[in-house]
Amino acid sequence: IYSEDKAITYEKLYEKSQQLGTYIINNIDFTGEAPVIGIIMEKGWQQIVAVMGTLASNAIFLPLDSDLPKDRMKYALQNANAKMVLSKENQMSQLKEKLEDTHIPLVSIDDESIYKEKNTILAERYEELICIIYTSGSTGLPKGVMVTQNALINNVDYTNNRFDIDSNDTILSLTQIYHDLVLFDIFGALTCGASIVIPEDKKRKDPQHWLGLIEQYKVSIWNTVPTMMEMLLKFSDTNLTQNTQALSSLRLSILCGDWIPLTIVPLLKKLNEKTRLVSIGGPTETTVWNIMYEVEEFDSNWRSIPYGKPINNTKYFILNELLEECSAGITGELYVSGVS
Repeated sequence: IYSEDKAITYEKLYEKSQQLGTYIINNIDFTGEAPVIGIIMEKGWQQIVAVMGTLASNAIFLPLDSDLPKDRMKYALQNANAKMVLSKENQMSQLKEKLEDTHIPLVSIDDESIYKEKNTILAERYEELICIIYTSGSTGLPKGVMVTQNALINNVDYTNNRFDIDSNDTILSLTQIYHDLVLFDIFGALTCGASIVIPEDKKRKDPQHWLGLIEQYKVSIWNTVPTMMEMLLKFSDTNLTQNTQALSSLRLSILCGDWIPLTIVPLLKKLNEKTRLVSIGGPTETTVWNIMYEVEEFDSNWRSIPYGKPINNTKYFILNELLEECSAGITGELYVSGVS
C-alpha cells in the first residue's frame, strides 16, 4: 500500500491487522451476534488496517462518511448496533462532538498502544457477513445493505480472472471508504497480491494529483464513477504528449455507479488506445457489481453504453407486473438472482 509518502508491505499490513483484531476482541463483548465496528476516517493506509483488523476479529465493519450530519451518523451507528468506532487521530475531536451522547467507544487507529500484541494469529473467519454499507434509502432514512463473504468473493474472483489481475498490477483507490466500489480496490488487490495506491485526502479530487500517482507508481487498474475518469481525461487532454506517456501503464478502466458519457470512449483511446474500458453495474444490494460490458467496439450513434451481461453465478430477468418474462423490445423491470 502506497499512502501518505510511505509504503506498507503485506507483512506489515498483516501484523497490524492481527494486532488491531486482538485489541477489538479484548475490548468488545463477542457473545451473541457478531459485533459491528464503525470505520469513520479520511483516505489513507489506516482505512485498510481498520478493515482487515475488524475482519480478523470476526467482527463486521461499517464504513461511514466523516462529513455526515450528526443525526444521520448517529442513526446509522445505532441502527447497526455498532460497538466501537475507529478513526484517525486528527479527526477524533470532530467525531467526539458528533458521538458525545451515543456511548460508543471512539478509538484512534494511530494510537500505538493498541498494537501491543505480537505475532498473534487470529482464527479463520467464520462470520458470513463482512460489512454494512448505508445507502440513502428510498424512505428518506439511510438503509443498511449487508455484504456477505460469498457474494464478495464471487465478484472479486470473476473480475480478477476475467482481466488477469495479479501481483504485477497496481490499483489507484480514489473511492471513499463508505462507497461499495472501494471493496474491489481493497479485496480485488489483496486477494491477488496487487499494490494499492491511495491519494492524499486533500487532493482526492485533483486530477493532476491522480496523474502524478499513475505515472509514479505505474498504476494499471482504474476503478471509479465515470465523472472522475472524465475529469482525468479532460485534464490529460490539455497536454496530450506528456500525459499520454503518464497514462501508458493504465491497462484497465472500470467505470460504475452512473451513466457513462459517450465522449469518454474516444478520449480514452486517444490517450491510451490499449486501455480496456469496462462498464459495470448493479445496485449495492447485489455486491459491488454483478453485470458488465467491455467496450471493444464503439458506435458514436449509441444512446448509451450497453448494460452488459451478468457475471458468474448471477442471472438477470426482465419481468412485467405479473412477474412474467418480457419478450424482446417490451419494457419491464430488472430482477436479479444468484449468489449476489
